[in-house]
Amino acid sequence: PVVAETLKKIVQPAGYRFISIQDPIRGFVKIAEHKPDLIFLDLEMPHANGYTVYQFLRKAPAFEKIPVIIFTSRNNLIDRSRAKLIGAADFLSKPPKPEEALKMIQKHLPNT
Repeated sequence: PVVAETLKKIVQPAGYRFISIQDPIRGFVKIAEHKPDLIFLDLEMPHANGYTVYQFLRKAPAFEKIPVIIFTSRNNLIDRSRAKLIGAADFLSKPPKPEEALKMIQKHLPNT
């Protein structure tokens, strides 16, 4: 929750809507409800593996085209390579740096 709040403080002042989802199971309902243009997906979630959640998102027609940025404190070659292999749009390390997070948003949502 602390990292989500940090990301929210970066994203909202820049004019973007931010929705934090703590429970990945209920999160799919929220994602379908709010139809985000971009998802920051934390690999380290309680009760869920971020890679498994990513695979589910890609298999669901409603979510398959939404860019997903993998978000983790495990900033190592293995996780970066795995994120690239599964097709993640990008990779962001925790704690998020404001300029880096906003640059990624602008990269993946150029028309906003």
